[in-house]
Amino acid sequence: MMKRQPTIPAFLAALLLALAGLPAVATAADVEVPELEDLEQDARIMRKREMPMMLVFSAQFCEYCRLVESDFLEPMILSGEYEDRILIRETTTDGHGLIHDLDGETITPDDLADRYNAWMTPVVVFIDAEGEEVAERVVGMTNYDFYGGFLDKGIDRAVACVKGEIDAPECR
Repeated sequence: MMKRQPTIPAFLAALLLALAGLPAVATAADVEVPELEDLEQDARIMRKREMPMMLVFSAQFCEYCRLVESDFLEPMILSGEYEDRILIRETTTDGHGLIHDLDGETITPDDLADRYNAWMTPVVVFIDAEGEEVAERVVGMTNYDFYGGFLDKGIDRAVACVKGEIDAPECR
């Protein structure tokens, strides 16, 4: 008697059942860079977790900003490698939202950009819980190939400053 071979539809059904139990894999398209809404609340988180913030100033019309977001920020968030090191936030300088500031007052994204002299986009600043810059900012998109390295250098410096591994005067 001949043994019957499984048919292709049976094989596909078994494969689909096996894959159904696997967790879904997130992609950068599933991730959004958190919008800065409450700087006062974020500062409490930063103090509690001893971490700085990487604040990205962008604009709706800025193609380089979208590139920074899709090719660098979203993959950074998706990787999970930065979750315990730095708080990542973005604000759109030409947006219509309001931000709850460190002192409890409400300001516009444009007001915040003025405070940090972010007169072009994209600009990335690294700040501590008091809103002070603690690492060299990244201005514009000068070199795509090195941009991730510029961000990592700023993050490393900001983390070291916030954790007291670098003297405070050198962090400002």
